[in-house]
Amino acid sequence: MVIPCLHPSTPGRRLDLPEYLAVAQEAGFSLVDWDAGDILGRVERDGLEAVKRLFSDHRVSWAGFGVPTDLFADEATFQASLERVARVGHVAHQFHATRAMTWLWPSIDEPPVAVALQIVRRARQVADVLAQSEVRLGLEFVGPHHLRNKKYPLLHSLTDMLALIDAIDRPNVGVLLDSYHWYTSESSLEELQTLPVAKVVEVHINDATKSPSEAHDQDRVLPGEGQIPLKTFLSYLGKGGYDGPLSLEILRQRPPEDPPSVVARRAFGGLSRLIAQASP
Repeated sequence: MVIPCLHPSTPGRRLDLPEYLAVAQEAGFSLVDWDAGDILGRVERDGLEAVKRLFSDHRVSWAGFGVPTDLFADEATFQASLERVARVGHVAHQFHATRAMTWLWPSIDEPPVAVALQIVRRARQVADVLAQSEVRLGLEFVGPHHLRNKKYPLLHSLTDMLALIDAIDRPNVGVLLDSYHWYTSESSLEELQTLPVAKVVEVHINDATKSPSEAHDQDRVLPGEGQIPLKTFLSYLGKGGYDGPLSLEILRQRPPEDPPSVVARRAFGGLSRLIAQASP
């Protein structure tokens, strides 16, 4: 069964790690995504055991993080980032956090073939660095139509992403599957049925109140408050065997009026009900 996971975006404002873990624990979450750079800094300042104790005292585990590199940056900047990727991979290994993630633009102004080849080459380098720490790399396609505004289309569907992952050809590279991007890309439920579960690194869950062509990336709502067929979405993943984190990522243009603890409790309740409804 999938495991509810709190994403830093969901409480509605940026929290310090101790407060974030307290909010997660109070709401009922046992997994959280969190910034690896923050964990690394805390370990270097306070020591590994002190930071581990912070998690264990709240009975919460660290699931995954954004990989600290930019596959679209200039070459010198990208190459320089690999050392930090290695450092955060090493510290993540100490916490058994095995999922690093990044997203790819759906459209670009540069010639797409050259950019695609660059992504393949660089993703291989990042994956090879992370593999030394037994960390997987999840790549996310981005679906909203308003972000497809550049000169050339690049990648904005599950089919596109799986083709890219095949080209990268690294065993620790897979897809970060987001229900919002799956919905706004107008990918089909049939695609989910054929998605190899071994290629799913993590799943982000959220809902939309508008049609796929009108939905804005920063207008996400809690599961059950919109019109994405999330029960079917989850049931297909479950039938495929996915049993990893279900990370609740709610990007908004304005913060919610309720305090983070209230938002997190409501989020956990709704997500738990959705998981129960989608379970076989």
